[in-house]
Amino acid sequence: TIVDTCVAGLNYVEYNLSADSVSIDKHLKNVDKKLKSSERKKWEITRAPNGQFYLPAGTYTIEIGTSGVKEKQTLTIKPPKRRTRGAVEKR
Repeated sequence: TIVDTCVAGLNYVEYNLSADSVSIDKHLKNVDKKLKSSERKKWEITRAPNGQFYLPAGTYTIEIGTSGVKEKQTLTIKPPKRRTRGAVEKR
């Protein structure tokens, strides 16, 4: 959940792609209900070494609403680029 700190004008939301344990529990219960056991592994989310849960790479639908008006937007999380040891990134 992101807390509303908006003011009149253009606002930005910073989000580090983490999710709280309550959201993760809901997600896992949903996965258990809807998917076969062979498909569940793909949707599991595990705790990172820093104790946080992070959304895996994929495409998500984000819903934002206020005063009865809702807006949906697609969010795509790409997997991190793998770098080989000693490689220099070209710009």
